[in-house]
Amino acid sequence: MRVLVIGGGRVGSATSCYLARTGHEVTCVEKDAARLGMLSAGRSPYAEEGLNECIARNRIVFAPACPPGDYDICFICVGTPVDAAGVMNEQYVVEACSALPCGGYPVVLRSTVTPVVLRQARTIVGDRIAVCPEFLREGRALQDTIEPTRLVIGAYSRVVAEIVDACLGYPNTIPRFVTTPEEACLIKLGANLTLGIKISVANFLSVLCAAEGCDARRVLEAIAADPRIGPGAFMPGPGVGGPCLPKDTRATYRLAASHGINAHAAFVLQATNSMLEDLIVRRVCELAGGGPVAGFGLAFKAGTDDTAESVAVRVYDRLRAAGLFVSVFDPALTPGRDPYAVVEGATCLLVMTEWQEFLSLDWTEIRRRMKRAQVYDARMMLEPSVLRRCGIAYFPLGT
Repeated sequence: MRVLVIGGGRVGSATSCYLARTGHEVTCVEKDAARLGMLSAGRSPYAEEGLNECIARNRIVFAPACPPGDYDICFICVGTPVDAAGVMNEQYVVEACSALPCGGYPVVLRSTVTPVVLRQARTIVGDRIAVCPEFLREGRALQDTIEPTRLVIGAYSRVVAEIVDACLGYPNTIPRFVTTPEEACLIKLGANLTLGIKISVANFLSVLCAAEGCDARRVLEAIAADPRIGPGAFMPGPGVGGPCLPKDTRATYRLAASHGINAHAAFVLQATNSMLEDLIVRRVCELAGGGPVAGFGLAFKAGTDDTAESVAVRVYDRLRAAGLFVSVFDPALTPGRDPYAVVEGATCLLVMTEWQEFLSLDWTEIRRRMKRAQVYDARMMLEPSVLRRCGIAYFPLGT
C-alpha cells in the first residue's frame, strides 16, 4: 500500500519503520527541521532500541509537508499536549487533517485523543476517520509496534476497519478489538489511567513500607503475585512521569468532569506525585545539610532520553531553589560526563532513574569521592548490603 504518516516523533517513526519493513511504500511528514534532517539522513532523533538501524535500513521518504499523490491510507501520529486543566490541544490533529491530499482513503489517528478531538477530526475528513491507538513503551517503541499486545481499531464502517487491519498485517495471534472510534479513544485513555494509578499505588506502598521499617520490594513482589494485579509497572519509584500518563490522566479527568462524573480516582496520580516530590526534596535537604548534592538520572525512566514531566527534573529544580548545588549524571542525557566526577565532594547522592548502569559502578570509589557517603535511592534499585559494605549509608524511598 501507499502509506502516508503524519508526524515523525517516536510513534510516527516506529509506525513508519514497521510499515516500511513489511513492504509498504511509506512517506513520513515531519515539520520540525532538525528532526527531519536526522530522519532524512537515516538517523533516529531518539534513544529507541533498534530504531536507528531500522530507519537507515528501510526506504522511507521523509518530507516537511504532505506531497501530492494517491494514498491508500494515512496514519496521524502528531502530539496532543494537555494543559494543567486537562484540556487537550487539538491543534496539531486538526492541522494534519486539514492538510491531507484529496482522496477517499482511511485516516487513522494513532495520536492519543479524547472523543472531543476525534469529533473535530471527523468534521474535516468525515466517516473515513478511524482510531488505532498505540500501546508503546518509550525505549521499546519499535519492538512494541512490531509485536503489540493487542490491536484496537475504532472505525465507523467495516470497510475502513478491514483496510486498517490489512495494512498493519499483524498475525491472527494478536488479540483484536474492533470498536467505535469513541470506544478506541477511551481504551487508550483508560489504559494509561490504569497504569498511572497502578504505579502510584506501588509508590504509595513503598513509602508506607519505609515508615514501618519493611522491605518494599518484598511486599510489592508478594502483592504482584496475585494474577489480578501482576508485576508489570508495579515497582517503587519517585512518581509518574513521561509524555503520556500524567497528561492523559488529566485529560481523562477533564472528560469525565464535562459529563458531571466524579473522577476523583484520576487525582491519585497527581496527589501521590506531589507527596513523593515533597518527601524526596525534604529528606535530601536534611541529609545534605546545605552541602552539594549529586543526582543519578534525568530521564523520566531508564531506556529513554525523554525528560517530559520527569519527576527527576522537578526535584533537582526544587533542590536548587532551596539553595543546594546539584550536579547530575544520566547515561542517555549526559553521556560525556563522568559519574565519579559528579559525586566528587557531594554530601548526598540521589538516585532518580533506574538505569542498570548504576549497578555496575564502583561504589567503593564513590564512597572515597563523596564528602559525606549517603545515598537516597528513590528507585529502590540498589542493593543496600553492597553499599553498606562499602561504608555508604543507604536510605530507600520513604525513609
